[in-house]
Amino acid sequence: MRRLPIIAAGVATVALAGTVIAVHAGSPQPEGVFDGLSTATNNVAACSAIMGGGGLCNLSVHGTYITMGGQGAQANAALLGTGKYTGALTVNWATYGSNNGENCAQVSGTMTFTSGSSVLKTKLMTGTSPGSLICEVPESYNGFNRMGDYYDQVVSGTGKFKNIVPSSSTVEFIVFSYATLNGSQTATGVYLDQGNFGAGTQLVVG
Repeated sequence: MRRLPIIAAGVATVALAGTVIAVHAGSPQPEGVFDGLSTATNNVAACSAIMGGGGLCNLSVHGTYITMGGQGAQANAALLGTGKYTGALTVNWATYGSNNGENCAQVSGTMTFTSGSSVLKTKLMTGTSPGSLICEVPESYNGFNRMGDYYDQVVSGTGKFKNIVPSSSTVEFIVFSYATLNGSQTATGVYLDQGNFGAGTQLVVG
């Protein structure tokens, strides 16, 4: 998984139901930023345990995002505008293993981005390169990162998204998830998400 700057706890100021207020000074200017929550909806104890959890873990994700444009081919990420995202994801911890120095598992599912009355529907890419992964990065503070790199294939769009060509369009959703651990090093199944859209966001308008 590509290494990106970590937004450490206490560095970014975030409201659970709002937009990102501040981003780590010195971070690369992203095409967009977001924040929200990921909540495990089944098998919570096993799915939340460090070192890969266990079984299939279903995640309900939701939050808000704002895009800022970008350089060159990435500038079309601004088409996403400002809005909300939702998703239903499944982490397959049976696939947990080393990936470029991190321990990662495959993720599948769907995500929807809504900007005003416009709706963009996507499906996570799996079994291909790049695929969609969530990786564990234990930290020294009382918590840990799960860094997700989700590559979404566009399925359909309405409103300002209606002329996007699905087969040629992708959204890269890079997420940093934080959870406070208890004494047994087991998380609660609720994660605070922060992140940005990556260079894999390519929206082709026909």
